[in-house]
This record gives sequence, C-alpha cells and structure tokens, in this order.
Amino acid sequence: MAAGHTVEGRQFRTGADYAAALRDKKKIDQIRAETNLENPKEVLALYTRMKAGAYRFETMVGHDFDDQIYELAEKYK
Repeated sequence: MAAGHTVEGRQFRTGADYAAALRDKKKIDQIRAETNLENPKEVLALYTRMKAGAYRFETMVGHDFDDQIYELAEKYK
C-alpha cells in the first residue's frame, strides 16, 4: 500500500479511492464548519438533510460520518 493513502484513520488501496476519501473529507469539513454538532436542533436538521440525500459519500470516511450523525440524532430525539 502506498504511503499517504490514509484519511481519517482509514487506508485506501488505490489513488482513485484515496481521492474519493479526500472528497468526502472535504464535504465533512464543510458540514462541520456550517453545523454546530452540539446543538440538537442543528444535528436533527442535518440528519434530515442527509436522509433526504443532500450529501452523497463515496467511501467509509463518509459512511463513518453518516453513522456519527445518526447516533447524535438518536441521542437528541
């Protein structure tokens, strides 16, 4: 495995998968910058947008974030 193919603790075998993970990370960073994840109302609104398909993730980096938002939403319901 080539060095440097790690994003958010996940390793990727190909340059294409690595590039997809970087795209996911960029989306996640933007979402985090725009959303207060400690505010239940904002988390629930984000979760609703994610369920509606507003954000499409390509890799496990994105799926991990999706799982995190799901867990927060469940906590705040």
